[in-house]
Amino acid sequence: MQSIRTRYVVLIALLVSALAITAVADPAAANAPRWPGSLQVDGWEAAPATSEEANGAVYVTRDFRDATSGMVATLTITTSTVAKRVYRAGPEVPFLGNGFEVEPAPRSLVSPASDRGALIARRGEDRFLAIHTYGERRGRFDNGVVAWGLNVFDTVFDRPNDYYLARVVVRLGSDDDAAHARLATSLADELFPQIATWYAQA
Repeated sequence: MQSIRTRYVVLIALLVSALAITAVADPAAANAPRWPGSLQVDGWEAAPATSEEANGAVYVTRDFRDATSGMVATLTITTSTVAKRVYRAGPEVPFLGNGFEVEPAPRSLVSPASDRGALIARRGEDRFLAIHTYGERRGRFDNGVVAWGLNVFDTVFDRPNDYYLARVVVRLGSDDDAAHARLATSLADELFPQIATWYAQA
């Protein structure tokens, strides 16, 4: 009896391992990454988007200028049809790779929310606020257990998907840090749902 249970445990462990390996492996033929072509927010002027491909993902960048204050915030969407190319790197990685020190943004600067995060990046006199969210066609998730579990489901059932990390970045360092943070947060809270809706309908 004990040996039969042991065999079942071993078989289940092997199955789970196989699924995990499949989930992080690159598919033989992935579809091309996609992203929303038009995003508009009242009170903000959107510049044309630029895109570049690196490390198997596409990076789409677009500047938004606040019509009242003139503040510029940059939206970057990292997207791929392969989850690990988006999920395995945290939102701090581009900053760390360029010599910045990174810390969570204080709650007094960015109001907390369950579907987005925020960090401060510092390098010398340069300071940036980055507000981010992860998502895919089913909605917005952190790059944790739930997101990877859904990726396993997609892989096992051969379901195509689009995975993305969206970031709104604004420069800090002036007397108006709090005002800039409020504007950036407001912009992110307008853009992130638009991006999620576009991917859900794509």
